Amino acid sequence: MIRFLKWSYCLSKRLYKKATFIVMICLIPVLIAAFSAITASEKAGFVTVAIVNNDSTETGRAIVSSLTEKAMTIKYTEYEDESAALSDLDKQKVDAVWVLPENIEERINAFVEAPSEKNYIAGVYIKENNLQVRLPLEQLTAAIYPFASGQFYLKYVRENPDFDLGELSDDVVYRYYEDYVNKADLFEFSYPAGTSATAENENNYLVYPIRGILSILTVICGFASAMYFIADQKRGTYSRVKVSGRALISFASQFTAVINLGVFVFASVFILGVNTSALRETLIFAVFVVNVTLFCTVLQQLFDNMIIFVSLATLLTVLQALICPVFFNYSIQKIPQLIFPNTYYINSVHSNLYLAYSFVYMAVLSAVFALIYLRKRKN
Repeated sequence: MIRFLKWSYCLSKRLYKKATFIVMICLIPVLIAAFSAITASEKAGFVTVAIVNNDSTETGRAIVSSLTEKAMTIKYTEYEDESAALSDLDKQKVDAVWVLPENIEERINAFVEAPSEKNYIAGVYIKENNLQVRLPLEQLTAAIYPFASGQFYLKYVRENPDFDLGELSDDVVYRYYEDYVNKADLFEFSYPAGTSATAENENNYLVYPIRGILSILTVICGFASAMYFIADQKRGTYSRVKVSGRALISFASQFTAVINLGVFVFASVFILGVNTSALRETLIFAVFVVNVTLFCTVLQQLFDNMIIFVSLATLLTVLQALICPVFFNYSIQKIPQLIFPNTYYINSVHSNLYLAYSFVYMAVLSAVFALIYLRKRKN
């Protein structure tokens, strides 16, 4: 044990003399600062919508408030002047302009009486009719619906011959509608692990990729350590060590590098608030460290040539970003992404199945590494 600790100390000490390793460590606070700045910025949003409220009544203000208070993926900017908003649309500073007309209550009543394009409630201006600007219209509809639905209710019960409400005023009839309005959530969202996915404990969507990016950086660190090991071998650093023993030193080198960088990665996850419970986070991180170490060590043992290994590491780094669920996660990616340890680390946050898979992945890589070690021991 003491010998192992001495080896770990010496290998760690060497790492901090490597400029590449120091640069990778410095990248982590840079990433934290960048993502923190993005999430703190008012410009957070996939779509920018300009809202022009020409209505001076409480209805217009309530509609705007309903939109802006729950904004997550959409950034709303309020404009007092419609021409200024349209000018910014022309300059592509905003993606769409929504205009609430004067006397919006009258517009709503007119639409209820005769639903048609002529009796529209709100004006929408766009430059391109694409999915990006059409999907947010669901929120505009949801904001206007509570005011229009009440009028539809009144119209229906007044015109329906099954109801005899001639002696009741509209206020009294409408009171029945308000009494039965249920604002409770119809759905409960949760992850496979059983943790809740409600808005209160969801992190800002803009920081979601940070876990994947940090995982890629960790694997790159493992690759870099493997390159250091190959270079040391070429210089004859381990010439007195048996071939089988060098495999163990390679594993120790990668493990030391990954755990040293991993400490910063682990802390970053909590700093940015993209963590799960402390116990679960510690478990998935520990498994990830071992899997990355095994992954990089097995590759180094199979491709023990600097030129080949560098080319392979570069290709795999690019594939990680494209295939692993860092930015996108489509069905076509599901099978090939299982090759990389990042997949299990990212998905294990909310999936017990992937957490179980990560142990299977560890067992497979351990078996491959054991076969490599035994083969070299015989030679």
